Amino acid sequence: MSDEEREEKELDLSSAEVVTKYKTAAEIVNKALKLVISECKPKTKIVDICEKGDSYIREQTGNVYKNVKRKIERGVAFPTCISVNNVVCHFSPLASDESVLEEGDILKIDMACHIDGFIAAVAHTHVLQEGPITGRAADVIAAANTAAEVALRLVRPGKKNKDVTEAIQKVAAAYDCKIVEGVLSHQMKQFVIDGNKVVLSLSNPDTRVEEAEFEENEVYAIDIVTSTGDGKPKLLDEKQTTIYKRAVDKSYHLKMKASRFIFSEISQKYPIMPFSARALEEKRARLGLVECVNHELLQPYPVLHEKPGDYVAHIKFTVLLMPNGSDRVTSHPLQELQPTKSIDDPDIKAWLALGTKTKKKGGGKKKKDESVEAEPMDSTDGATPQGHMAQVGKKILNLFQALLKEKASKAKDVGNIEVSNLQDKLVEVHVHGGSKRKAEVPTKQGGEKDVKMVRVALLGSGSSSGANKPEFGLIELPKTIAMLEFSSKALILGRRVESLYQRELKEGSRSMVEELKEELTGQANKHAEEKTAWKKEREERLEEKKRLRTWKVRCLESEKKLNAKITDLKTDYDELKEKHDDMESKLDDLKDVSDAKFDVNKDMVGGQLVNEADSSPEEEAEKDIVADDIVADTTTMADAGENVENI
Repeated sequence: MSDEEREEKELDLSSAEVVTKYKTAAEIVNKALKLVISECKPKTKIVDICEKGDSYIREQTGNVYKNVKRKIERGVAFPTCISVNNVVCHFSPLASDESVLEEGDILKIDMACHIDGFIAAVAHTHVLQEGPITGRAADVIAAANTAAEVALRLVRPGKKNKDVTEAIQKVAAAYDCKIVEGVLSHQMKQFVIDGNKVVLSLSNPDTRVEEAEFEENEVYAIDIVTSTGDGKPKLLDEKQTTIYKRAVDKSYHLKMKASRFIFSEISQKYPIMPFSARALEEKRARLGLVECVNHELLQPYPVLHEKPGDYVAHIKFTVLLMPNGSDRVTSHPLQELQPTKSIDDPDIKAWLALGTKTKKKGGGKKKKDESVEAEPMDSTDGATPQGHMAQVGKKILNLFQALLKEKASKAKDVGNIEVSNLQDKLVEVHVHGGSKRKAEVPTKQGGEKDVKMVRVALLGSGSSSGANKPEFGLIELPKTIAMLEFSSKALILGRRVESLYQRELKEGSRSMVEELKEELTGQANKHAEEKTAWKKEREERLEEKKRLRTWKVRCLESEKKLNAKITDLKTDYDELKEKHDDMESKLDDLKDVSDAKFDVNKDMVGGQLVNEADSSPEEEAEKDIVADDIVADTTTMADAGENVENI
């Protein structure tokens, strides 16, 4: 079995401790909602009310589960939001926001609380006015509330999510309202506010979810949003978005220092649950959150708007699918509504007529020709069934009354005497010629009564006969012996009946004790198994935590080493580049010098570099003289040649 399967099996509503944590969180968030509604008054800043709601949840959750061995995470599971009028949801402004409430505003209050990751969420619609709500505002609130009531009755084991979707849309249409697109009701688990099983409020081709069936011991946050508009909200300003949730399956190396700082703070304080940017440093958050959202490290909860003038209502509740039925643990009573529409659809009426609890038969052993139907009990109650004992007691009481009547009848037949009670110590007797006396049957040491001697208490005047007077205080009753013997037998029979009654009670109690003992033994064994599994899981988590901590330390060390190496490489690169530039400069200088010094066509004359073709002034003068001589010789030779030709 994988870790996920074991966790799903152990940490669901089959555990009484889990149920207690859900209900404790629900009680806190219900009180927080009541506080927020009481603070909603005209001209009050919205951000102040949101802060009070979150502070109350943190304070109350901090007062529970303090003295436990294992540290339990608890606090705000979703920041307090107050969306006004045509604003659909997720409006939780920053501290610098100056928005205030006005008389007549329609407020959608949304919040959630968790204890050890077990979340209780709630949303409520409240109109800031005195008196009943009328008109289209009443219609849209009634539509959301009726849809929520229908959903509560349809979210039960065996039903499917598509059944709830169809019913919600039908209810909204009955009030001439629309279900807002994109609103999803999620299954919730420990530290998971948006589980895989989803209920779609409005089905359309663009939004599809996987078909799922509700199962026992699951928890859902049913979310209903209705509108008098077209039900297609839009994002008008991204800057209004202030609620985000860490996307644990995404990773990216952020570039900006501010982004890295903010993301580190988020990972430490809000690793799983949604949070408000109001809890972060505002200036740095504005810079860092953008890069985190762009690279999908954070999932934003945008503030959506319907068209101005449209009415919007929001109802959300948490429901526990218990073995004895659906248990709605978060809610708040609505104001008086006077809608213009009414429910006439028979399907909706049939849905609303359904119960939310499942009746189960029980209450002990059933006897022949008897059937005992017990009231449904909550799984956390510790009451023991009492139907068996009540039936046994009633049966014995009837038998005792029958014996009483039979004894009285026989007494009248014998002595014409009325015996009012089997346990009476005084009986009426006839003595001395018809005088009536009240005789008390004396009790012997063994507990039996003496039927021969009675103590007389006169009811009327004394006896007229003075003969054979009995001993003072004692008389002989020969005529009443039969009656007294019968009384004694009746008393003995009464004791035997009472003894049988007590014995049956003891046997019934003994069987009940054995049943309870077996039940407690089973619970103890189950608790021991759960405890063993929990210890094993805890050890695995500690090992995993230790491993992750070691891995994190290694990563940090590797990061430090890499950063140091990168810094060294940058320094080496700068030095090499500087050397390279210096060498290039020197090479250029050497090239210029070498070109000048080693030209084969140049030579040093008088300390100056000159071309070999160039000559000094004296050499030039000599060259000119030689040239003149050559020209003169040439002219002479030409003249001589001409003379030779003439000859």
